[in-house]
Amino acid sequence: MGENNSADGPASFVGGINSSADGGYSFAFGNTAQSLSPHSVALGAMTTANGSSSFALGKFCKADGASAFVIGSGQSSSNIFTNSTHHSLMVGFNSDLPTLFVGGSIGLGLTGKIGIGDVTDPHAKLHIKADDGENVDLLLEPGGSSNFAKIKFGEISLNNSPNRIEAKQAGNMDFYTASDYVFRDGNVGIGEHNPDEKLVVDGNIKQSPEFHILSDKIKATGANGLMLQDGTGNGIVVNNGGKVGIGPDATNPSSELEVDGTIFTKHFRLDNSSGSSGPLTGFDGYLLQADEYGNASWADPTSINDGDWETNGDDIYNMNSGNIGIGIVAPESPLHIDSNIGNTNATFFKVSNEGTSIEGGGTTYIGKKAGN
Repeated sequence: MGENNSADGPASFVGGINSSADGGYSFAFGNTAQSLSPHSVALGAMTTANGSSSFALGKFCKADGASAFVIGSGQSSSNIFTNSTHHSLMVGFNSDLPTLFVGGSIGLGLTGKIGIGDVTDPHAKLHIKADDGENVDLLLEPGGSSNFAKIKFGEISLNNSPNRIEAKQAGNMDFYTASDYVFRDGNVGIGEHNPDEKLVVDGNIKQSPEFHILSDKIKATGANGLMLQDGTGNGIVVNNGGKVGIGPDATNPSSELEVDGTIFTKHFRLDNSSGSSGPLTGFDGYLLQADEYGNASWADPTSINDGDWETNGDDIYNMNSGNIGIGIVAPESPLHIDSNIGNTNATFFKVSNEGTSIEGGGTTYIGKKAGN
């Protein structure tokens, strides 16, 4: 049937032009279609079914393997799209490489593997390979913005598998698992493309209700120190020199400890200039003093000049020209005592020496013209 055709195989059929059916029980139809082996089929233009029970459909294509199927088109007569893999299907167009490949199974009750791209020996049930210099993309396009694109892991009987990934347009990407999220190797970066630690986060972390640290150390790797603050900026700062600041205005401490606020403590220990230390009340006979910069230290009372009273050996004296008041803020004489104890007969003044004493109660005046 047709023009310039030949059917040399037993029970073969040929049609079209310049075509041949040489294999037994073969079929060739088209322009230069050739079915060369038993039970082979060639349809189209410049198609060849060379393998036993092979099938070639399209243009510039060839089925070379046994039970090999090829569907599509090559680029020219010198760039034939060819499937040489036994028991497989290859689909491609305008190329000598396949876009889709379906491999055969290895036995009864088993299934083959699928390759997308230039894959003729897929290593998984679905093996996708990009062309040179091309990214590999997998696009799941849902029916609308309110519909999800999902990847599920598990049995088909589980309509909503506990292990799945879900996402929708303008929404979150949600990860679900029946157990734990485990990253066995490598580092994890959030907002960071090149994490150099197990977890690197470029941004803030919000934790609720608690944050537990299993290690006994917290280290800041940068040069800015370490900050532990609440939402208002109050907290603790440890700068890169080891100095500690507490309070909103103590973020750049210049001393070993700088506190912007009030300190309450049940115990306080302070080192003296010699390097010894003890509780605040532990230096018998010493006084705690502070200079104009707020620096505190223990001091011998004899070395302190209070501006009014001075000592000379065992003596204490006052060289000011004013009056001294005891129990009164406005003394009217060099020594004015106001006991204010509510009993006019009580003794409030006494001077004694080896059993001889002078006592005073009520209103007592001592001195020249006393009481006048």
